[in-house]
Amino acid sequence: MTGSPPSSPELDTTIIMNALAGDASALSQLCVYYQPQVLRVSMRAAARAGFAEDGHEVAQEVWCRLLDRACRRLQYFSPCRGSFGPFLRLITWQQALSIVSSRARRGHRDRALESEALVEQSAPCHATVVEARCLARRIVEVASLQLDDVDRRLLVEIYLGDASVQELAPRMGSSTAALYKRSQRLRSKLARAARRLVADERARRCARQLGKGGLRPRAKSARMRRASRTGRAVAGSAPRVSSIAGSGFRRMCPAA
Repeated sequence: MTGSPPSSPELDTTIIMNALAGDASALSQLCVYYQPQVLRVSMRAAARAGFAEDGHEVAQEVWCRLLDRACRRLQYFSPCRGSFGPFLRLITWQQALSIVSSRARRGHRDRALESEALVEQSAPCHATVVEARCLARRIVEVASLQLDDVDRRLLVEIYLGDASVQELAPRMGSSTAALYKRSQRLRSKLARAARRLVADERARRCARQLGKGGLRPRAKSARMRRASRTGRAVAGSAPRVSSIAGSGFRRMCPAA
């Protein structure tokens, strides 16, 4: 799949070894001689990943990788194990697949960022924004009462500010790893405070809903009205009560 016809001639082994040893003239001859093979393999890899129009760019990036750090990747070649052409085509195929895979991931990430930008452009509901900001402010206020000085500074510098753990660690005289663990514990504290506040807010909404309508008795059925007129008791006719909002109330208070 990645190879060329077996009858293709090889460059002189002496020139190849001199090129790998750092001879600039020999390296130039090697690049010119094997450029068509590298380009052909790179275009196949690009076409396989859907980047057929980028074949030449992939080939150039492959050469950059092959020649990087004194041809480090090509130093694995040994004449006693075979010819240089098949070895170069295999290395080219591997590097070209790595390049196009990286481009595919980068393109997917860019599309995701574009979609997020489109979502952010739509104006959110003002009431929702205000409610979220109020809840966040209350979370910070409640959590601050339970924090020591170090955690409070982390809250202000990292979560409310724009500092990073790496920037803050030297100023606080702590290692990055220790400060990162402390930041993780602070995040857990904030999450617990948020859950408590959300639960309390849900309970308050349920209480307000109860206060507005209360519990009302269910209307008597015709059978019960007849029994009351005749003064006879009807089996299983004890009055039942229902909540004011029925399933709506249960949606607000799932635990009810």
